[in-house]
Amino acid sequence: MESQTVEYKESWRDEYLKTIEQLEIPEKAMREAIPNAIMHRDYANTSAIFMRIYDKSISLWNYGALPAQLTTENLLREHSSFPRNRLIAKTFFHAGYVETWGRGILNIVDYLKEANIAAPHFTTENNAFTMFLDRNENAAEIDKFMNVDGKDLQKDQKSRVKIIELIANNSSITQNELAETIGLSIKTIEKNIKLLKENGLLERVGADKGGYRKISQNQN
Repeated sequence: MESQTVEYKESWRDEYLKTIEQLEIPEKAMREAIPNAIMHRDYANTSAIFMRIYDKSISLWNYGALPAQLTTENLLREHSSFPRNRLIAKTFFHAGYVETWGRGILNIVDYLKEANIAAPHFTTENNAFTMFLDRNENAAEIDKFMNVDGKDLQKDQKSRVKIIELIANNSSITQNELAETIGLSIKTIEKNIKLLKENGLLERVGADKGGYRKISQNQN
């Protein structure tokens, strides 16, 4: 029985961490966007590449206008490659960061689509190019779930995992016992339990008196 409990607890923790570590923008999309900015930058200008983070999107600003053969509209369709810096592009290609010429933006579109995120949009102004990538529409909820009262993110994660571990070992454990074992206040324990319940990770069985908590078998 003990080995089954440990096995279930480890399995749940793996799934839980996968859930809370959901990225707002797919890593593959960023791996395409950043090298793309480096390869197409106009190095005659000394300005840096800027990444800005907004509530609903991030932007990558890069000095260097689009080639005359391209427009922001046809970037989202099949198009030829016009690398501004051929040696840098060749280096990225041999390093494995580029698979096919002219596919960078289209790959980003595909990766975003897989995550149910809209295609990027672009602006060109003052000889500069900016790409905007929308953050996952659930980003605000993920932030709220992972960050309680502005406390350290990693500490909050560990606290919730510890709550689940303790409940997996003893479904009748009280909030006072959880607080004493983990070293948190009763109020903080209550907030964490509420968040776990709201996100379908924990449920209450029976009345407040005489009932118990259990880990949900249907985590999303």
